[in-house]
Amino acid sequence: MDIRSVDLNLLVVFDAMLQHRNVTRAGEALGLSQPAMSAAVARLRVLFNDPLFVRAGALMNPTPRAESLGTVIRPIVLTIQSEILQPSAFEPASSQRAYTLLTPDIAEMNFLPRLLAHLAEHAPQVNIKTLAMPRHAAASALESGAAELAIGYFPDLQKAGFYQQRLIRSSHVCLLRRGHPLGKGKLTLAQFLKASHAVVKPDGREHVIEQFLQAKGIQRRVVWSSRTS
Repeated sequence: MDIRSVDLNLLVVFDAMLQHRNVTRAGEALGLSQPAMSAAVARLRVLFNDPLFVRAGALMNPTPRAESLGTVIRPIVLTIQSEILQPSAFEPASSQRAYTLLTPDIAEMNFLPRLLAHLAEHAPQVNIKTLAMPRHAAASALESGAAELAIGYFPDLQKAGFYQQRLIRSSHVCLLRRGHPLGKGKLTLAQFLKASHAVVKPDGREHVIEQFLQAKGIQRRVVWSSRTS
């Protein structure tokens, strides 16, 4: 028999039947419906050319052929579960992994110094690479494995499949030259819009304030703008 033609999942079905000796209970242990489990048992009978399990009241007792197979298949299933499928333990002190983070420059300034200091002490061989990309590209980068973590404002990640956690709360301020008349008291929206503005936009990214103003149809006078890469 060519092993390439055998569905090895059937060995798990066989082992469950041997342990529970009941199609319904074995199916429940594997997360299979009763019809799906019955179909799998039927395939096992064809594969081994033997009834394997015969009804005796409420139980399905193994045939001599099934008993013999069980002495071989049971250790195989246990070995796969206990050794092959067990996740390897993560050892920070010896890890040599490289992690890619999606983050704008503000997150680099806030988090990277402390992160690198922590890694130097607890995971000295781990390397960090940061990427800045448009917000809409973050989801595909995480899904493809091109990046492991995104730090910053990424509204496109607010959907199922992404774990999120608030790290900090931040606020926004206006920068004015020393002695500017608007530097005293509370800045009103009318004063904000009337003033002359300088805008710096990172390449491929749009600031949340810009998006808010556009959504509200609010225009301001931008006398100088720059795009950085």
